Amino acid sequence: MTGSVKGSGGARTIGQLAEKNSSRMSSDQKEVLNKKHNDYRDKKDSLPVKGERIKRPKGRPWYTSTNDVGSMTPTQQQNYVRTGKKNG
Repeated sequence: MTGSVKGSGGARTIGQLAEKNSSRMSSDQKEVLNKKHNDYRDKKDSLPVKGERIKRPKGRPWYTSTNDVGSMTPTQQQNYVRTGKKNG
């Protein structure tokens, strides 16, 4: 898949259009855009002053099941779905 830009005054690709637009900008404008783009790298921590990180529990994620339905026979699975008990 190739991309082209229509009505761009000679630019055939998006990269050429970006180069054309950036050549029209002053160095001050480029510096402001570059600073805005890279500001997140200078931040040490994005937490508020009194904030603290939440410690994640070590162990199985909440969405994993504790039962072994996959290892049951089809009859045991049907009984488990009906009654909610593994044996019975």
